Amino acid sequence: MKNKQIENFIDGIGDGYDLSMHQLNFLTEYDKCYDEGVGDKLVRMAWLSCFENFVESDKTSGSLPVKALVPFLGAGKFILQSPQNIGFHTFNQDYYCHFIAENTTSGRQIKSYVNYDFGSIAEYFMVYPTIDTPSFDVIFCQPPKKCKLASLDSDNAMANIALNDTRLYYFLRSTNFMRKGSVLVMFVPKSEADSFMYKTGSHTYQTSVRLSFDDFFEDPSDDNEFIAIKYTAV
Repeated sequence: MKNKQIENFIDGIGDGYDLSMHQLNFLTEYDKCYDEGVGDKLVRMAWLSCFENFVESDKTSGSLPVKALVPFLGAGKFILQSPQNIGFHTFNQDYYCHFIAENTTSGRQIKSYVNYDFGSIAEYFMVYPTIDTPSFDVIFCQPPKKCKLASLDSDNAMANIALNDTRLYYFLRSTNFMRKGSVLVMFVPKSEADSFMYKTGSHTYQTSVRLSFDDFFEDPSDDNEFIAIKYTAV
């Protein structure tokens, strides 16, 4: 009932409408976005581990100019739990979750840049060749069970993977945005963790960079259904 009310509210809002704090809080009650099942503590644990990768960079430059990519955003939990000075580029294939994420996290743009793309990552690789793909310091990816418009990926082999194994597809395509030193954190259901790690290990020949498995995180203190798996480009 509440989800439908929120969807009707979003449908009725015109462009350029400024939302009140009460309305923003109302949007956060929407629970159909995919990141709903990931606990805040698990996300913070993953961010803390990523942050440690860039401590030396911070000492050298005097700042922490970290750029992050979220190939499948959900309601914006990965942004809300991140350090304040991180810039983001995000993809979101659900309109309502896209709207909620943009409106509840856009205040971050006061201190850092946030770019919100509405659509599937497969659409990105329909338009842009991998040779021109930008690189990011951190990639947080919680792949969905199905990729909308997967067949649009211009690489037929990748499009077939997207149709048959979406989580593996998001892993492989996320590596296109990595460079040496980049960190990739995959959030997958605990029930699929073993098979996912086996599949990613057996498909390293298709990754754009050489990866090292770093660690995995789980939060045993709650009913979190997900586990975070961390990789570093070496």
